[in-house]
Amino acid sequence: MATYQELKGAKIKNYTEDPDNPYVGQLWYNTSTDSLRIRKETLGSAWSSGGELNTRRGEGGSSVNGTQTAALAFGGETPPDLAITEAYNGSTWTELNDLNATNRVQGSAGTQTSALSFGGVPVPTHDETELWNGTNWTEVNDLNTGRRSLLELALIILLLWELEEELQAQLIWIKQRYGTELIGLKLMI
Repeated sequence: MATYQELKGAKIKNYTEDPDNPYVGQLWYNTSTDSLRIRKETLGSAWSSGGELNTRRGEGGSSVNGTQTAALAFGGETPPDLAITEAYNGSTWTELNDLNATNRVQGSAGTQTSALSFGGVPVPTHDETELWNGTNWTEVNDLNTGRRSLLELALIILLLWELEEELQAQLIWIKQRYGTELIGLKLMI
């Protein structure tokens, strides 16, 4: 098993407080808080607001790979369930052609010009998949089994994927500091 020093070419540095300007990916141990820290990449220093959706709603799909100036929102509920599609240009939302069927808590993926909406509800769960080409929605191959709440699952997977590197670094540090056995648990990385 490789150590952090063998992997990164350096030992983890100890600090009494967090560094003023750590670089992205920098790992250190804060002795005052007794915690292992890592500098993650940030996209900016503040939130800003843009235009509001024309139709407020919850549980809808979106172009999860959208940008600050090009996003897509579709489906959802007010209630009732909706089929509405809206595009964002960085300042305002514009209503576009609707989904073929109302849908909420569906899985979603894509960009403003190429997106997918799949699964979802109303009851019984949808098995439909719709493809957005930038202008219209077209129903394409169905899911084998209707499913809902696919967005939540995707977000959990993304969160775990983002945390994996940090967790791996912490496990390496624990193994270096305490060995491979910790309170009767075998640490594996």
